Amino acid sequence: MLETYHKRLRKPKTIAELKEVLQVIWDSLPQRPIDKAVKEFSNRLKLRVDISNIHSNCNVVTLLLLLERCYFTS
Repeated sequence: MLETYHKRLRKPKTIAELKEVLQVIWDSLPQRPIDKAVKEFSNRLKLRVDISNIHSNCNVVTLLLLLERCYFTS
């Protein structure tokens, strides 16, 4: 994204021009990497919530099951 911005011949001089340039760059981004990043973030957030809900008597098997559920399920 930053590389695309730097390749532009004319740099934006106003906020409106900057917004327009950023919108063009955003619209040109492929959707698949964005979807993947959102899914990975969601999985990490879910894992964090699950781990924070585990009591101190948690065993390794329980933790491994949580990891499997968050990272290896679709």
